Amino acid sequence: MVGERAELGAVVVGYRQPEMVTAALAALAAGSRRPDRVVVVDVDPLEPYRPGPEAGALDVTVLHTDDNPGYAAACNRGAAQSETDWLLFLNADVVVGGTTVAGLLEAARDDEAIGIAGPRLELPDGRLDHACHRGIPSVLDSLFYTLRLDRLAPRLRTLGHYRLTWLDPGGTHDIEACTGACLLIRREALDTVGGWDEAYRFYAEDLDLCLRVAQRGYRIRYLGTVDSTHLKGAFSGIGDTSRAARDPEREATRRWVRREIVASHKLFFEEHVRPVTAWPASLAIRAMFRLQRLQLDAAERLARSAPGP
Repeated sequence: MVGERAELGAVVVGYRQPEMVTAALAALAAGSRRPDRVVVVDVDPLEPYRPGPEAGALDVTVLHTDDNPGYAAACNRGAAQSETDWLLFLNADVVVGGTTVAGLLEAARDDEAIGIAGPRLELPDGRLDHACHRGIPSVLDSLFYTLRLDRLAPRLRTLGHYRLTWLDPGGTHDIEACTGACLLIRREALDTVGGWDEAYRFYAEDLDLCLRVAQRGYRIRYLGTVDSTHLKGAFSGIGDTSRAARDPEREATRRWVRREIVASHKLFFEEHVRPVTAWPASLAIRAMFRLQRLQLDAAERLARSAPGP
């Protein structure tokens, strides 16, 4: 909704799971600081989403798309509809805590050096979603994380840089990157970097945004004192082995997600990591991405050749 400028807007991105959008709006409406405007980006819906009583007193605009442009592009489309000084980007699978929005806004708005603020995100079982509290990964960081070496000596910054394991996730401090699933950004900072990079369709778009915002001199602030719940993987279905998740449509979604994850990670590597990586390591990383792509192509061919139900 373009009109008189307000302080706080929220962009909620949902994909074919209206029950999650409903829960996300209900949590925003129940919070101690409601957004002045909310844009729901209803991505490629089977049935158009229409707000119900859960929206309460929220000023909600629903933007339906007839395609799936990716998370970054959906965020940009929502941001274009909300002229506010601050924007809260929220994946529909996040349920904000009652004081989360107020805490983020209060911590960030009075310090012009803060461009982005993110809360502590917890998984449904209470574990920390590490994507909310991390560093910008190098090749070594990725290797240490994959091999779980950062868990051997969490206080050692060399091993724990990606998850920032030496910092208390219950505290408040600057970090290098938070997650796009729940991210408050100063409009000026978003405009300065030209918005989200739409070349990232799924994953790594938040790392890219945080890095570009930091390069413009802004800080990324983490608040472990306010928390929200992230139903991580609700859209992608990665890791879901239930019978319901094995239907052809869900399987096709998982294949699409895996392909986009590899493409986004490769793009982030080429844009931000390769320029500071020795050429032998770069060759090895590129070969790894090539192998992953070949595996995905093989899985796609196998799925297409499989007999129908």
